Amino acid sequence: MMFQFHHPGTTPPTLAEAADAWGLEPGEVDAGYGVIPVDLSAGIYVIRVTPAGAASLAARLPGMTGLHPATGLFGDPPQEPAR
Repeated sequence: MMFQFHHPGTTPPTLAEAADAWGLEPGEVDAGYGVIPVDLSAGIYVIRVTPAGAASLAARLPGMTGLHPATGLFGDPPQEPAR
């Protein structure tokens, strides 16, 4: 699963900062994927999370207030070459 979130400021967060900010354990994020900027000017980023990380976020996100509208979990289908 992919987790998209807003991070304030002009500097992208590290993976550790993003995980900590959202209450994720180091093993619940994909260190090889890292933090990917989706829209730098808006401060929108995405990280890949494990099924356990996705479950943790899915349980907590509905109770959070003040979330940026772009925040949420998204599918991560496998990418294959076009034929």
